[in-house]
Amino acid sequence: AAVAYLPMQKMGGDYAKFVARKSHETLFMICDVTGHGMPAALAVNRVHAEFEHLARTAMGPGAILKELDVFVTRNFEGTGIYLSAFACLLNSERGTLSYASHGHPAQYLCAMDSGKLTKLNSTAALLGIQIPPEGDTERTLPMEGDSQILLFTDGLPESANSSGTQYGTVRLEDFIRAHRALDAEEFLRELVADMKHFRSGKVQDDIFIVNIRIKIKKGELS
Repeated sequence: AAVAYLPMQKMGGDYAKFVARKSHETLFMICDVTGHGMPAALAVNRVHAEFEHLARTAMGPGAILKELDVFVTRNFEGTGIYLSAFACLLNSERGTLSYASHGHPAQYLCAMDSGKLTKLNSTAALLGIQIPPEGDTERTLPMEGDSQILLFTDGLPESANSSGTQYGTVRLEDFIRAHRALDAEEFLRELVADMKHFRSGKVQDDIFIVNIRIKIKKGELS
């Protein structure tokens, strides 16, 4: 996996973490705390500690985010702090991706050979808004051979140029298809460069991007 982090200030409210559970299973989470600067960074520290605890259990992404929702609601009530969060469990042996998303932008699964894009849409409301999710929020999808998963916070698609036009999901989807053959780190370098070339003016939000390459036949991540 490769990571790019562009905070709006020295401290930000975007967070990502991965935990290897088994040789063929890896759990990822990315989240975006409302606000910027020190308050958001302090909230991230507490979310990190709780996620580290939950990740050591056998729970899947859906159950983890439900527990994290309880934690955020209980500990941040009255602060005006909420989170969007996306968690996924990659099983390279089975070739499956299980995920849950609470109010997070749609993330992307890309089949390397065909360029087929699958949008991983939100399955529940934001963490901390005291609306308990109903039913099963977890989805499981097959990965068609070698794949790429792009995780990001909303600062990427919402980056705007001088006319107020956002980078947007269409431009991002076109970029993923056109550059999917690049290795994980080069892909991110090119994506960040394309976003910066498009954007004008000051950074308006934190940007966190994680690019994950999955080699199904070899049962490994790269």
